[in-house]
Amino acid sequence: MIGSGSRQYIIELDKEIYSCKDGCLKRISKVEEVDGEAWLITDFASSETTNSISRVTIVDTKAQYAPIMIAKHLQEEGEFAEPIQVITHVMKKAGAERTEAFYTALPITLFQHYQERIAQSQNLQILFPMYTVLLQVIRKMAGKQPLALIFRHNNHADLLIANNSKVYYANRATIYDNSEDEAQALWGIVHNDIATAEREQHIRVEKCVVCNWFDALDQPDWGEEAGIIVEKAPVILVTVDGESRPCSLLPLLEGLRAGDSISSTIGIAISYSHQFLPVAQIIILIMALGLLAGGNLLRTRTVHLKQEISADKQKLGNLTNFTLRAGGEYRPALTLLKQLDTLRQSKSFKTVIGDLSAASSRHMTMDQIKAEVQQKVMKIEIHGIIAVDFQTAYREYQGLISRLKKNKYTIVDSTFTTEIDKAQFLLTCTSPMGELR
Repeated sequence: MIGSGSRQYIIELDKEIYSCKDGCLKRISKVEEVDGEAWLITDFASSETTNSISRVTIVDTKAQYAPIMIAKHLQEEGEFAEPIQVITHVMKKAGAERTEAFYTALPITLFQHYQERIAQSQNLQILFPMYTVLLQVIRKMAGKQPLALIFRHNNHADLLIANNSKVYYANRATIYDNSEDEAQALWGIVHNDIATAEREQHIRVEKCVVCNWFDALDQPDWGEEAGIIVEKAPVILVTVDGESRPCSLLPLLEGLRAGDSISSTIGIAISYSHQFLPVAQIIILIMALGLLAGGNLLRTRTVHLKQEISADKQKLGNLTNFTLRAGGEYRPALTLLKQLDTLRQSKSFKTVIGDLSAASSRHMTMDQIKAEVQQKVMKIEIHGIIAVDFQTAYREYQGLISRLKKNKYTIVDSTFTTEIDKAQFLLTCTSPMGELR
């Protein structure tokens, strides 16, 4: 039972907003109506035109680039018509250059809307996507065997299949209304989704747990031939606008922690500090010491890099003093000198670094640059981070593209995503070797 003095939640679900505390649900028109600290749980379904999707997929890249590649694939598939924000709930290595990800994707503008709401709120709120909540619930319920968790609400059924270490499948099934025929059709869709996950993941789901919102209390009736044991999540009576209604979602929120949210580290730390202020102060001190140590480490690495560059320059200088001796085979040495002279005239990679440095902004960090020359054309792939708010980050990213175009670089591919406190981009451009100044 959610008792007196329990935490206050704001639950956004199916385009409705509820404040929740002490076993009472109250419909509200906007978040600002809530008094005191609250945690925000949302399915990101704010309107008919802006929505989210949650899935499990494998992408052919390392984990750090997985959100960018997922956003790129979703745009290519036509899932979203605008830039995408990818929230990764779980990422696991699936090979040398492959990553398995459980994610929620939504338009960047919608995600930015939530960031601004939290930033402007008088009360501290930290953000939980609905599938983050379901993931924490299933992790506590499941053992080694795969378990299906179904959250039934309004015209939807949110399905998540996982065990205690791996997420296999996620999807939302939707019907037009809550008539009996439509409800039966919905459970048929969910059963087909479970069968699809079993076939694709080579697993067997023998048990499912159904969690109900107060507005959808039906249960699946698949029969014994389905081979799936159906259990109800614990139900409590909650007061909804003065009326007592059964609901099984609220008891499952008891185990939710601030660290499970997707809010910034600062927001989470502030939330914990309300309960454990001395501990929070120690954590902040440790973080400060860690940043100091990291700064010293970077300075040391910079010194070592300068020394290596100086040594390489000395080696190149020695090559220019090469003298052909009379007699003997000179053609290999002459070929080498011609190759070196071609490289000296093109100034390719050095020029690229200079152009990128000049085109970047003060908030921008390029953590990986790949360059490849094919048939006198250089292809450059840049992965970077912009540690600033979304609007500023997107403006600086557009500035980077504009300045590269002015320097005669051709933009081949461009992907931009944002997180709570930073943005990431993956940019591919080309330039003929002769065009590089």
